Amino acid sequence: MPEDGFRHYSGAVGPDLYSRQTIANTSLLNAYTGSICTQAGLVSGGQCVIETPTDWKNFVDMGLYDIDQRCDSFLDGLYYKAKTSDSILAQISDTDSFTAAVLDVTSASEPSIKIVAAAFGLAENTFRNTNKTLLEALDATTVKSLVFRRQHDVKQEIYGTTIWNKPQALHALRTYLRVCMPFAIEMEANALLTTAQRTDQPGKSFITFDSSSAPLGGDAEVDEHRFRPRPTVKSWATVNTSGIPIDPPTAKAIQKALCFPDTAPVGKPHADGQYGDQTEAALKIFKASRAHNYDMKAWRTIKVVLDTSDINTLRENTSCGVGPRNYLERHLYADSKFNARLIAFLKKRYGDSIKDNFSIDDLRTYVQKYKAEPDIKPNISSDPGGMFVDQITPDFYNLMDDFSS
Repeated sequence: MPEDGFRHYSGAVGPDLYSRQTIANTSLLNAYTGSICTQAGLVSGGQCVIETPTDWKNFVDMGLYDIDQRCDSFLDGLYYKAKTSDSILAQISDTDSFTAAVLDVTSASEPSIKIVAAAFGLAENTFRNTNKTLLEALDATTVKSLVFRRQHDVKQEIYGTTIWNKPQALHALRTYLRVCMPFAIEMEANALLTTAQRTDQPGKSFITFDSSSAPLGGDAEVDEHRFRPRPTVKSWATVNTSGIPIDPPTAKAIQKALCFPDTAPVGKPHADGQYGDQTEAALKIFKASRAHNYDMKAWRTIKVVLDTSDINTLRENTSCGVGPRNYLERHLYADSKFNARLIAFLKKRYGDSIKDNFSIDDLRTYVQKYKAEPDIKPNISSDPGGMFVDQITPDFYNLMDDFSS
């Protein structure tokens, strides 16, 4: 098969495993896990806080409950659909016999004569019934019996495993969710009957939860005093208390509201949707500016927390227009008196080289020069990454206030 032969099958796995859909799926998964955390009471300060295996057990328990609700709704609604006839149903000579046989397999510990009869009847035309019409042809109690039996079995497998981390927890929930998927229900019926026709024994399910992290043995010792510190990884989720998911498009819109350009040289801020030191610094200026603390010397100590009002403000004001390079400058550009104040402030140091008709953009070279002067106290940092080298920041504004007073 050619290197890209797999791509002839829509959605198949090929040599290149990257998919744009992965990004969207990740956002949806983050939103779902956040919802489970909230339902389980594991949210603190707007963040999902899970630190112990007990917390992970509560998370998984809540997830199982959530999936049970969704599955019950699906099973109840499934049979309101109109029944359809399809050529594949011709392989089943007697649907009632088939239904009864499946029920018998799910309830009996030993195969009965009914299973054998059904198995022989189905074996004549082979059992390849994996079409949705088979699911719709089965009686509702048959489907529920299949699903409930497997839900019970998979739950026991999950409860027999100690969940230590997020990948394990999500693997457990995904395995449990599969039990209620239409194709899985049909394959479950397939497994039950095809095995019965060969071995006179009920078939073994293909859906199992397998984890390499088994529960600790009875004689295992646990060092309760051992602590493994984990540094907090900065992300949109760690600062977002609004309950509004910050997906990649929203993240980029927020950065544009902070005056990040679409493109920029390497190391300079741009609207890429990633949360990092430069985005956090820009958000600190946003918080100071929104509180009208334009001259806040200690603005870098602000703890970034975005509530619903913050998110809505940033989403509604995504365009900085021409000129401003941070959120404080957005305010200052709208102040008709600020330009004259900045000219007067810089003219004191640089004299006639500062013209009265200079705009803020014309003055950026002098702002940068002023910040680099060795005798300026306190020093004004342009970090992270020199992003504020020629910008008006709250600590620079504070120096202007001192000059004016």
